[in-house]
Amino acid sequence: MNIANDQGRSERLELLIVGRVLLTLGVASLTLGAAIASTLMDGIGPVQRGIIGLIVAASMVGSGETLSRRPGRSFLYWFSTNLMSAGYALAYFFVFSLYYVPGLTVLSTPYASWVLGLVLALLATYHGTRNPSMRWVTPVFTMLVTGHAGYQMLTSTATIELFAVTMKVQVLGCLIGMVWCSALSTVYKQLEGRYNWPGSNVTEAADWLFNRSAHEIYFVAAALNAMALPLFLDDRSQAPIWWSLEAPILLAISWRTANTFKHAVISLIWGVAIGNMLITALQGPVSNMVQLAVPLAGLAMGMMYRFYQAGTISHSQRKRGYQIHTYLAMALFMLVPYLHTHELREATPYWMLVALLITGAGLALRDKSLHRFGSIASMLSLFLFANQSEAWTWSLVGPVIICAYALSVAYSFIARKDGWRQTDFLPVRFAEYTVTREQADHMQKFWSWAGTIILLLATYRLNSTSEAVVWWSVEALVLTAIGVFVHSAHYRYQSYLAFTFATVKLWWVEVYFGYTGQAQETAFTLYRAYEFAVLGLTAILASYLLHREKDLLVHTNPASGTGSGGNPAAGPDTVHEDEPEQKD
Repeated sequence: MNIANDQGRSERLELLIVGRVLLTLGVASLTLGAAIASTLMDGIGPVQRGIIGLIVAASMVGSGETLSRRPGRSFLYWFSTNLMSAGYALAYFFVFSLYYVPGLTVLSTPYASWVLGLVLALLATYHGTRNPSMRWVTPVFTMLVTGHAGYQMLTSTATIELFAVTMKVQVLGCLIGMVWCSALSTVYKQLEGRYNWPGSNVTEAADWLFNRSAHEIYFVAAALNAMALPLFLDDRSQAPIWWSLEAPILLAISWRTANTFKHAVISLIWGVAIGNMLITALQGPVSNMVQLAVPLAGLAMGMMYRFYQAGTISHSQRKRGYQIHTYLAMALFMLVPYLHTHELREATPYWMLVALLITGAGLALRDKSLHRFGSIASMLSLFLFANQSEAWTWSLVGPVIICAYALSVAYSFIARKDGWRQTDFLPVRFAEYTVTREQADHMQKFWSWAGTIILLLATYRLNSTSEAVVWWSVEALVLTAIGVFVHSAHYRYQSYLAFTFATVKLWWVEVYFGYTGQAQETAFTLYRAYEFAVLGLTAILASYLLHREKDLLVHTNPASGTGSGGNPAAGPDTVHEDEPEQKD
């Protein structure tokens, strides 16, 4: 009995497979014969031949659609599928023949043929979403049409004028291919959602796998088009800019899916941009746009992983993406100054500025690892920066001073907040805090003093040495005002240092040494009187501010005041009229 059943099953399978193969062979043969005959017909022109062929193709698709809706045996199902498939193939043949097939050529350029082919593929894709008989045929047809049109575009050597801009057809093909394949990838992602894996039966599992494969293939095709675009530009050295722009765009397009493969492909595109930039840097100079575009793209993707929470992407995937892209981008930012100058001494001022910015970014993101990296780099850069003052310019020193004071203010704020907790988004491997209160207090002092010392030294080196007294005096007054305003002793101490510099230079170097040395004629001049006036006025104003600060402290804390009778406002020599006279 079992042997008879097995033989019957094998015979039915044989008849089914051979029957379908012969049916497909017959339909394909008739279609190919019709295509050949259309090119050899006499008495009508190529336009009429093309129109007749498209009408025949449309009739085949329409007939197949009608037959597919009729209940019947498997012959009707397979025949309708083959008929519609052959109709689409015949239609594409006549669209393709508009430029490429002798005897049917109508167009002088192939552009319309490409566009019509993609439109036909779009119609077939829509048809496949509506008719189950075509759900496995139209994806293959669309891939073939897309691949053929893309190949023709990328191998073309022509140029086209678009909106008054002359552009290579290859470049335009890459742009169209990236958008087209991204759109089709999205379509098949939606179709994938109609089925489950492994599903309730083999057919459902096959449908899910087929749409998933089409979805991934089109995404890879979009990525390849994006990567190929710079290769067709006249200046290939700008390729990292294009790749850096395309990577965040592709990440945004594919963001809502937690697809590790897509995220890896996008990271690979950015990695290729990094590799190209570094290889180019070894061979010669790299443009400023390339140096900035590559790390900025990585930082943008890192911030997407950090802050954008839409979609099904998991927390661990977001965390891993943030760390990879952000940390590598920051390392590239530190490398940029050397790529820009190719000289260690010239790169040092830029390193100082970049390191300070990274330190601030670590605070803003509450990332202890990033903050620690920036702090170490900034302190090392500060040492190199101070030893290479001959390379200073105000355009470099100014931002460094501003960043140093900004960090000082930020750390002061953190100290008042009793520390800066590390975000829960990152793994807490080092400590609970990005910066503790004690660390913030030390860093606030360090960077305020660093900013002041750099300011005083830059004032002497970058301005005329004869103007140093005036500038130091004004800076001392400003530091005094800041110290009084924020009630910070460190700024007041820094103002004392600035006044000391100004006083020593004016009284000792310019007047005493000038008078006793070889420059007696310059020891006493009108400009020297001007310096004495500026130093005197700024010192008096600073003294007034300090006395006001002292009075305020005495008023808010009477126990700290001095004076007779315990009166905080009274000096040691104050006599009050309402007190009786003390007698011996």
